[in-house]
Amino acid sequence: MDSQSGDKVWIWSKQCNGRRKLSVIVRSDTNVLLSVVLPICRGSREVENEKVEFHFAGGHTFKGKYPTRSTDLVEGDIWQAGGEPNAIILGVSFADSKQELLNTLHIARPEKKASSELDEGLSITTDPVLVR
Repeated sequence: MDSQSGDKVWIWSKQCNGRRKLSVIVRSDTNVLLSVVLPICRGSREVENEKVEFHFAGGHTFKGKYPTRSTDLVEGDIWQAGGEPNAIILGVSFADSKQELLNTLHIARPEKKASSELDEGLSITTDPVLVR
């Protein structure tokens, strides 16, 4: 679907000021690396420009071949990679000072909980929140 059709897709934007939110939790094993609530609504693809950045101590081996030390600082980024009539596609990446460690996608459902294993021991869960 292209934006010229006039159809609305799910977006994450500061411009979304309604009651719908999306809880995003990123975990490494049992440790919560990120817990955030994002404003979501139906809108135009042109406003897909939000990003969340977070940092945590290394100690994880990404994709089984990119080890990080516990003294390394790992940067995580989440951004909207796309919007569909029934989903928000989140880009998720991790990098240290030397290289990109992981770059992948998660399909978030505005109507139901969704979880993805990003890497061994590393997961993301999104869950709709209706603010009353």
